[in-house]
Amino acid sequence: MHSGFYRMMSSTKSNFEDVTFAAFSSQSSALVPANTQHSPQASRSAEEGQPSSLQNPKFQFVLLDGPKIVNPESKRLIKKHVMVDIGRSRRKKRRWEPGFKVFIPSVPHFGTTVDPFMKYPIEMSQRTHSLVGYIYKECVEETRSIYDYFLPIGISDPAAFHAVLALLTFHVRTKIRPRDYQVSMDYESTEITHHYTEAIKLLKSRVTNLEVATSDGTIGAILFMLTYTNISADYMMWHGHMKGLGQILSARDGWADPTQSRCLPLLLRLTLGWCDVLGCFTHDIHPKFPFHEYLVPLYPTFPTSVTLSPQLTSTITTLSTIQPDLELVIDLFADVAKFTLFLKKTVAKDPSIWQNHTFALHLQPLLYRLLSLSHVSLPNSKPSVVKDMLRVALLLYLAPMQRKFGIRIVRAEIQLSKLLGGFQNWRRAVRDWELHDLNMWIITMGLLEAYEEGHSTKDTYMEILSGHLTGSGMTSVEEVEERLRGIIWVEEIQGQQFRTLRETVQGILNGRESL
Repeated sequence: MHSGFYRMMSSTKSNFEDVTFAAFSSQSSALVPANTQHSPQASRSAEEGQPSSLQNPKFQFVLLDGPKIVNPESKRLIKKHVMVDIGRSRRKKRRWEPGFKVFIPSVPHFGTTVDPFMKYPIEMSQRTHSLVGYIYKECVEETRSIYDYFLPIGISDPAAFHAVLALLTFHVRTKIRPRDYQVSMDYESTEITHHYTEAIKLLKSRVTNLEVATSDGTIGAILFMLTYTNISADYMMWHGHMKGLGQILSARDGWADPTQSRCLPLLLRLTLGWCDVLGCFTHDIHPKFPFHEYLVPLYPTFPTSVTLSPQLTSTITTLSTIQPDLELVIDLFADVAKFTLFLKKTVAKDPSIWQNHTFALHLQPLLYRLLSLSHVSLPNSKPSVVKDMLRVALLLYLAPMQRKFGIRIVRAEIQLSKLLGGFQNWRRAVRDWELHDLNMWIITMGLLEAYEEGHSTKDTYMEILSGHLTGSGMTSVEEVEERLRGIIWVEEIQGQQFRTLRETVQGILNGRESL
C-alpha cells in the first residue's frame, strides 16, 4: 500500500490542516489538484456523504489502476496539472523594452485608492504603492499636477516612473512649500536619491540608440527630473537637464508638428511647455524652447474685446505718452488685465475653476511673453527701466495666481530682488505724480509676494510703500485698496494677501511707524 500526504487549506478554518489519503494498489483513488470543476467521481463522493474537506474545488479524484495508470481520464488530469507547473517554471520574466512611442493611458482610481490591478513599468513595493496612493488619499489638491500630467506618462516607461517617484517622494516630504525645507537634508534622503539615480541609469543606457534616446518615455523622464531639480533648487542639474533635452529634441524632427509621425503626444507637449516656463520663471530668463506655431493652438484663448477700467485705461495712455517705445510691454499689461476680467467673471459663475488645470493653461502664453522680454540691451535707459519694472511686477502678480491654480512649484526670489534693485532707476525714469497709482501697485506686488513667501526683503518693501504713501493725501486703507483694484487685482488672491497688512498700512496713513 502506498500512502500520499497532502497539505490543503480548510474551507472553514484560517489555518492549515493535514489530511492523509490512502492510495491502494488496486482500484483506489488519489487526490490531485484540479483546475476545473469537480469530476463525476468527486460529485458521487459528495452525494454518498464524504467529508466536506474532500469536496475542495482545487482537488479532484483520479482512478489508480495499479502501478501504472491506465485510465485515460486520470492520465489527462495528471498531465494537465503537471504541465501547468512546468509551464510556469519555463516562463521568462518580461523584460521592459522602451519603444519610440509610448502608450499614455488614463489613470483609473476608485474613490481614494488607485486601481490595484494597474500595470506598472517597474516592480512595485508596498512603499511605492503607497506613494502613488498618496495622490488620491492625502493631498489631492497639492498633487493634482502629478496626477493630471506626470503619472499618466510615468506609468508607460520605467525611467519616467522612477523620476515621478523621486518627485512625488520629495513632494510628500516637503509639502511643496519651498520655505519649509533645506536642500541638503532632502538630498540625504535615500529614497529620493534611489529613484533619481535609477532614472539616470536607465537614461544613460539609452544614449547609444537614437530611437530610444529620443523616445517619448525618455523625454518624459527628463521633464520630470527638470521639475524635481527646480523645486529642490539644484540649479546646476536643472541647466544640465535642460541642455540635454534641447539636444534630444533637436535630434527628433517634427516633435511639435501634429502632422508628423514623430510629434510628441499632446500631454507631453503641454508638460514640456509648463516645465520650460516654470523653470525659466525661477531664473527669470528667456524660455529655452520656441513657442512653436503648432503649440499655440493647444492653449485656450480669452476675450480681448473687453473694456478696461477708466483708471487702467488712463494709466496705459499716460505710459504710452511719456514713453512711446513700450508697445510690447504695454500690450502685455493690457492682455493680463483682460485675462483678469475674464477670470473674475468665470470665478463668479463657477468658483471651482481654481481646480481646473485646463483653465490654468491661459497663463502659459502670458508667462512666455513676459519671460521673453527678460533681456534688455540698455539696462539704465529709460525705456528699459520702465519695461523691466512693469514686466517683473506682472510676473509677481501672476506668481500667486499659478499657486492658486495648484501649480505650487513657483519661485520668485529673483524677481523680488530685481524689482527692489530697480526702484532707484524707476524714480529717475518716471515722475511719481505721472503714474502714482501704477507706482503704488508695482510696490505692492513686491510687498505681497515677499510677505506671502516669507522673503527677507519684506521689511524693505514695506518701507518703500511707507515712503510712497506719506504725503499722498490718502487717509484710509480702503482708499488705497480701491486704487489698487483699479489697476489689476483679484480679490481671492491679492485681496486676501492684502488683508493681513491692512492694519500696518492704516498705521502708515495715520502717521505711525510701520509695524
